[in-house]
Amino acid sequence: MSSDNPFASPAETASAAEPLADAPVWKQLVIRWERLRPLYNGVLAIVGLTTIAAARHPVSIELVFGVIAWGVGANLCYFLGPLAQLYASVLWGDDTPRTTTTSSRFVASTSSTSTTWLLFAAGTIFSVLATVVGGTVLAWSVLPGPQ
Repeated sequence: MSSDNPFASPAETASAAEPLADAPVWKQLVIRWERLRPLYNGVLAIVGLTTIAAARHPVSIELVFGVIAWGVGANLCYFLGPLAQLYASVLWGDDTPRTTTTSSRFVASTSSTSTTWLLFAAGTIFSVLATVVGGTVLAWSVLPGPQ
């Protein structure tokens, strides 16, 4: 027999469907951002490896350490996204958890998923450009060339 109650209120149904609906805003933001981290790392890995392959640079120990350092740095920079969104929600007093944007205002709530996606997209685009430029400069000027 199913435990679903067809007579349950919409509030009960929503909280059962979204286990974080009653969680504090900071916890919702952290979990939302951590779910996006693998996508961010995957995009940067593909772009970085493509940049290295396009530079036709031989694999060296310097290149390996450079890639590892770049990945650590990129993940430290990734932390700026949730931090910025968390500070914005605290500074502007937006402590109402929202899983969707239902407001008719032009600017979405600072804790909304649309704000998360906007910050994620902007940060990822910046990181992709930095990876292409940084990888190209690293491969062509800093690392020893092919013998």
